[in-house]
This record gives sequence, C-alpha cells and structure tokens, in this order.
Amino acid sequence: MRVVLNPAPAQPLPASLGADLYALTPNQTEAETLTGVRVTDAATATRAAARLHAAGFGRGVLTLSAQGA
Repeated sequence: MRVVLNPAPAQPLPASLGADLYALTPNQTEAETLTGVRVTDAATATRAAARLHAAGFGRGVLTLSAQGA
C-alpha cells in the first residue's frame, strides 16, 4: 500500500516517518514548520524540498496556493 501524507495541521514530524511514506504533500506553512524555510516562491520551495529529502522524506509535492504545486 502506498501512503501519501498531508501533514495538516502543521506540526513537526519524526524523520523516521519518511521511510514509511510514498509521498508527503505539505503546503507552504507545513513545509516551513518541517524545514525552517519560509516558502514564498519556487526557489524557497526547492530549498524546503531539499531539506525534506535530506531528512528522509523521499517524495513529495509542496502546494503553493495560487502559485500551483
């Protein structure tokens, strides 16, 4: 079974959870909570995604409100 997690409401997650997920789908606020990167555009979304990947979350989609995903 593939598990996709939308980490709402925003809260810290244990890094060990990443190994059990197929994908993580945080929005801007959730990504900031998980990474410490304030996501405001594509460049900061890429930085946050890199931190999530380094923390053990292999796949993901950051949702950026009106800017897409």
